[in-house]
Amino acid sequence: MLFSENMTMDIDSTKTIQGSLQPVLDFKTEKENVLTLKNIANLNLLIKHKRVVNLINKLEFSTYGKKVTVSGGYVHVEYRYLLSRAL
Repeated sequence: MLFSENMTMDIDSTKTIQGSLQPVLDFKTEKENVLTLKNIANLNLLIKHKRVVNLINKLEFSTYGKKVTVSGGYVHVEYRYLLSRAL
């Protein structure tokens, strides 16, 4: 279970987009080709100081040759209407 309340950031009205985005692409040649793609994001998009779209994700995808060896993660998108203007 994902508790998004613990993962969201404080909203800062001086920044329209805030947070972190960490993509990773790794390619190795062993007996077979190994491709790993990872993405971790925690982003807030502030819209007109009254609305916020929050994106939290962690995705992981790996292949070994033509076989998928690891695939998993989560994506959470949240829309908030702020009762008081963000500072």
